[in-house]
Amino acid sequence: MKKILSNSSLYIASVLFSKGINFALLPILTHYLTKEDYGILALLMAIVTISSIYIGFFPQTFIITRYAQYGKEKISEYMHSIMLIIISSYMITLFILLLFQNVLLPDTLNHKSFMLFAVSIYALFSVLFNMIDTILQVEKNALKFATLQTIQSLSAASLTLLLVIEFSSGWM
Repeated sequence: MKKILSNSSLYIASVLFSKGINFALLPILTHYLTKEDYGILALLMAIVTISSIYIGFFPQTFIITRYAQYGKEKISEYMHSIMLIIISSYMITLFILLLFQNVLLPDTLNHKSFMLFAVSIYALFSVLFNMIDTILQVEKNALKFATLQTIQSLSAASLTLLLVIEFSSGWM
């Protein structure tokens, strides 16, 4: 019972920290971004979210449902197939994004191909991190989960600050 409570508190604390960082970024983003910039950022994040659905087709769902049934050793045998599916679906998703870049992004945005490539890479890493998070959760490894969540949140916030503050004046 003590281990369940300590693991639960680590899970909750890491998720709250992650969400708190995103909330703390809002004043900074609203200071540096214009309404148009914020709209483009929201559009790019929507593309990331939709792309993440098609990249890998939620491998974490398979891991959650089959881990108890197959065990750690058998799941590790499936990881090769899961990675092939993720990479294949990523390539197809990237191709579709680049094919429809003029429909997806406004005409005023420069470097559309680069932006969509960067967005697709972000979506790919999002899927991979979610898969690793899921593995750590089903293995009941709360400390590694919390560490990965914290590193992931801090690196995303740092990258956001770098891109917005350093490059906000010329990204359009």
